[in-house]
Amino acid sequence: MKSAGIERIVFLQDDVFSLQKCHEYYDGLAKFLMETDIAMINLEYGCSHFSGLNIIESHNQFNAYGARATDFSKTLWGMDDGPYCANLDFLLTTVYSARYFSAGDIWTAEEILRDECVEKNILRCVLDRPSFRRVNIVGPNSQNKESEELFLRDNFDFSVLNTRQTVASPPAIHC
Repeated sequence: MKSAGIERIVFLQDDVFSLQKCHEYYDGLAKFLMETDIAMINLEYGCSHFSGLNIIESHNQFNAYGARATDFSKTLWGMDDGPYCANLDFLLTTVYSARYFSAGDIWTAEEILRDECVEKNILRCVLDRPSFRRVNIVGPNSQNKESEELFLRDNFDFSVLNTRQTVASPPAIHC
């Protein structure tokens, strides 16, 4: 990726859903993420989840707050596989260590990731409001399955899944 000139990535797994209903929000978010020099921005939690954070950068409607791994570790994991945008060099030199990549299973790797990031107290900035949410409804480790399914039904139109047609693009969302 670096040889292709890619300096930043947005990391989203297959269980991540958007929270904001306006395309304009995500257009603005993309612009902010392309213009910022902040090493890592968590896209799952907003500043209201934390206390005492200061704005470290502001562009248009977006404010980035200086959260660190230890701020997260008070109620969450200091680092996890939630959605984020980050500088590739920061990820390769600071976040993901050789121990992480040599772990024998994902459970051990995630614990190493969490522990090392809290020890280094990495910067994991947050924005004013969350942009994405992980929804865990599949598999033996799913929790709160009923409330997660309710969230999906209340916020997304799955009627296109009941047809056998291929949908070229999602239906427009009106603000």
